[in-house]
Amino acid sequence: MKKNIVIFWLGQFGYAMMKHLDRNIDYNLYNLVGFEESEEITKSLQKTKKHPFWFVDSGISENVKIASSSNEALENVSILVLAVPSNFLLWIIPDLEKNIQNEIIILNLAKWLSPTWEPFSVEFAKIRLPFPYNFWVLCWWNMAKDLFYGEKLGATIAFEDKESLKTIKLIFE
Repeated sequence: MKKNIVIFWLGQFGYAMMKHLDRNIDYNLYNLVGFEESEEITKSLQKTKKHPFWFVDSGISENVKIASSSNEALENVSILVLAVPSNFLLWIIPDLEKNIQNEIIILNLAKWLSPTWEPFSVEFAKIRLPFPYNFWVLCWWNMAKDLFYGEKLGATIAFEDKESLKTIKLIFE
């Protein structure tokens, strides 16, 4: 069965990551799903496969599904890519608690440190989410334009669980 990769929020950086994955993942192994809080952005992506504000000269493929709600997006998620601005990251916890039951990989694209100066992995651990997860952090310079257009970029991925390394390598190698 295919694994669902969900990009949660599709601002500039989330949309660029979606385009990157759309270009690079094996659609025989994965489904790619996007979710955005803004109804305007959601409708534009569903109808035209283009973001109304970012990189308007190019869009995503028909392979990408744009969910109409967080419930729909998080259904059967295997890999959750959080492209939520760091000041809203803890705000989405109720959506996660309500919609996820299976074990997942969470890949955080937001800033590494929370407003309390603790890593977001520590903040998430304090909350004690009701499902098992592995928390990964992807750190790089915020070059959404370069990522969107397929330029070579360097990145650091930090993690604790080596079991999910195969999955992450398949997606980002």
